[in-house]
Amino acid sequence: MSDDPFPQQLPTLGRLGVGEPTLTSATEVAEVATAWFNTFSSAVASYDIAAILDLFLDDGFWKDTLALTWDFRTIEGRDAIRNLLDHRLAPTGFVDLRLSQEPFLAPQLLKLFPDLVLLRLSFEFGTKSLNDFPEQIGLLRRHTAEHGTWEERRCREVDLADGDPTVLVIGAGHSGLEVAARLKYLGVPHLVIEKKARVGDNWRDRYNALCLHTPVWHTQLPYIPFPPTWPVYSPARKLADWLEGYANYLELNVWTSSVITKTEWNDHLNTWTVEINRDGEDTRILKVKHLVFATGFGGHPKSPDIPGKEDFKGEVIHSSGFTSAANYIGKRAVVVGTCTSGM
Repeated sequence: MSDDPFPQQLPTLGRLGVGEPTLTSATEVAEVATAWFNTFSSAVASYDIAAILDLFLDDGFWKDTLALTWDFRTIEGRDAIRNLLDHRLAPTGFVDLRLSQEPFLAPQLLKLFPDLVLLRLSFEFGTKSLNDFPEQIGLLRRHTAEHGTWEERRCREVDLADGDPTVLVIGAGHSGLEVAARLKYLGVPHLVIEKKARVGDNWRDRYNALCLHTPVWHTQLPYIPFPPTWPVYSPARKLADWLEGYANYLELNVWTSSVITKTEWNDHLNTWTVEINRDGEDTRILKVKHLVFATGFGGHPKSPDIPGKEDFKGEVIHSSGFTSAANYIGKRAVVVGTCTSGM
């Protein structure tokens, strides 16, 4: 028997004691969503936690993605949600809530099953602590002319000549570059380190025919969108070149061929001391406030221990080492594993 005080149950129509919604138009859906959202935003603005909780089922969820806490958390149950709001709602300055009307985010009625109907809505918000740090874009971009000093300035920035960064980002893939771009134009000193020789090599060093299965709309980066001519499914090497250009055009501080050899946390100074080997030669020691791990979700290649494998006269490779079928034409092969790489 589970010890969970709230055994997870779906909010079916029968459980809620209601009939199937009769909303027939996007306008009606928007009206219902707006009414709920206005009640929610008013309660948030007045820090009326009881009123906020009235909008949740007893076993409702609040998913926090770095908004009220410095973590990815899913809070379950009204008591736990109350505890979160008691401690974090006021200090974070959760303000200026706005219901999103963008095409992909506008309120929508979703009928997942005959007895399970959800109303999805999205909203934006601000935090008081960030109001004084607007992005350096548009009218706030750099306006001074750099007559012959731009390259010198960039060299100083990349070499950290004027001091250590506030944030060290580990990994110059999609996520690492996105984080660095936001930090750069919020005025936060940053550095990205990447163990491979070039930005984008995480895509170049895969099999030649690789093409993303994620459509272009889901792989956009801040500030520089893909052009309208970009294919819906990006060839991996094309995307690799885009990432490399992106880092250059946005003037992100990236050290390639660099790895961390040691880290140490200082409780008194609240800083990380990080030792980095750059280009296999230069060793730098940095003191930073924050570390961001953007190293992807994949692990080390895992090959099964097959008895007699060392006696096999042919080639045995892991899918991570496969680049092309050109060398195997006319040969017989056995593929172990039927997931994405195997297929």
